[in-house]
Amino acid sequence: MVDIYGRRVGYAVLPDGNILNEELLRAGMAWHYRVIPFPSASLERLEYEAWKKHLGLWVAPSPVPPWEFRRESRVPDPPADSERMDYDRILSYGIIGDSKKRVYWWPVCSDYPQQDEGYVIFSNKLSAESLGYQVSPGCKPEE
Repeated sequence: MVDIYGRRVGYAVLPDGNILNEELLRAGMAWHYRVIPFPSASLERLEYEAWKKHLGLWVAPSPVPPWEFRRESRVPDPPADSERMDYDRILSYGIIGDSKKRVYWWPVCSDYPQQDEGYVIFSNKLSAESLGYQVSPGCKPEE
């Protein structure tokens, strides 16, 4: 299986038959990826047990998950459609639209409104465009 970033996602089986993913969680050396379609009650339980025992990364008082660490570095570009949604970042996309002008923006747009009150909120660009909204000229083109 491939995730939204083009990375292969799966289970690695060790020579002794154990699953590497489970062993890393059991030792507190990894985070469980909880986003659909990958949630797993057994992996979540293994992470919880490591947390309870203060193993691995859980020794730190406030460990920062990788998705939060990456999120802090820049405002993400909004997804083009629902297939490219990263639900860990949905609140940081900041896609808003003016229902009178039928224009939408996201935070990196040079003309992004200073106040977001009174605007429509979108989860992705396609949602805005399917309702007749146009991207603002102040938004940088996708690279």
